[in-house]
Amino acid sequence: NRRDMTDACCAAGTTVYEGPSINPDHVPQGAETQLGDFKAYMAGNPGDTCLIVGYDIFGFEVPNTRANCDLLAAAGNMAVCMPDFFKGATASSIPELTGASIVEFVTNHGTYNMMKQALAEHVLPSLKADGFSKFLWVGFCWGGKMALEMAADPDLNQEFLAAGGIHAALKEDAPELAGKVQIPCMFLQAANDEDLRPVFIALSRDEELREMHVLRTYYDQMHGWCSARGDRSNPRVVAAIKSALQTTLDFFAQVRMQLVEELPQQIQED
Repeated sequence: NRRDMTDACCAAGTTVYEGPSINPDHVPQGAETQLGDFKAYMAGNPGDTCLIVGYDIFGFEVPNTRANCDLLAAAGNMAVCMPDFFKGATASSIPELTGASIVEFVTNHGTYNMMKQALAEHVLPSLKADGFSKFLWVGFCWGGKMALEMAADPDLNQEFLAAGGIHAALKEDAPELAGKVQIPCMFLQAANDEDLRPVFIALSRDEELREMHVLRTYYDQMHGWCSARGDRSNPRVVAAIKSALQTTLDFFAQVRMQLVEELPQQIQED
């Protein structure tokens, strides 16, 4: 039997690590701003390219996820924007993390249509008004699930150069969605996430995009390692985070057809 997408999420537990970064001396580089009706965490330099980050079910305030925004912005030479799609809601408020409770939370705060509407009516128009014209997406857990859905949605994928997910909460319909993808995709999964092989097979049918997709499984990591539930005092977890973020940068560099610097030196050392 195939695993339900919520199994890995439940197994990862509800511990949200408060350590601010891979680097203990990290100081947040971004600031909160308003994009229409949605708050957003913005980091990086103004330009024409903006990487939009979809967080995990623990939401907007998570130090690890904000640190990821800072690191990607600094190394990727682009702006990074993490909108608060859940409008303050967080799975930390769920008394017991079960499959049913996760589904209820997402139904109330983060369906694909909710995210799509937020992007179309608030986030993208605001960013375009600020001068951005090229958009990328990377998401963790919930945000990774959104990556595949948007990449398969002709109403939305035309707005993005590429989309990626890290320990994405993929469901049984992932191969079907992958067969409809129209932009380059990246998925970096954990050992207990949904098997990527059917998704790889479906993505590979598009000869034009086949060579641009990146799909990898981190068999020494569990779901959640790169965002809220990753213990950044654990050297093995830190190594996997560095690898995932660098792979993300390399993937977007390929798409953007330009070189991107390695992750900042202090991140490699800490």
